[in-house]
Amino acid sequence: MLLAILGSDSTTIDRWATGPNDYWATIQIGLTDLPSEMNAISERINERYTRDDEAINDHFHLLIDLLQGYKDLCKRFEEALQNKQKAIQKSK
Repeated sequence: MLLAILGSDSTTIDRWATGPNDYWATIQIGLTDLPSEMNAISERINERYTRDDEAINDHFHLLIDLLQGYKDLCKRFEEALQNKQKAIQKSK
């Protein structure tokens, strides 16, 4: 907002303030264009972060699925081992 106000300021600038250069008019044009450029950059950054968040969430979900599968595998192995031990005890 402040940049747009500076860019649209119609106050005349005295040569005493700017010296031998006439850059203020060019700077004002840049200041009026800058907010739209910053918004475009901000949107692209937000899109990138959204994609990164989705990728990270997908990796976490995959990790959770793998850990759950490993937990289930360990549980089945322990049950099979207990059944085997019970069978050995019965055969003695």
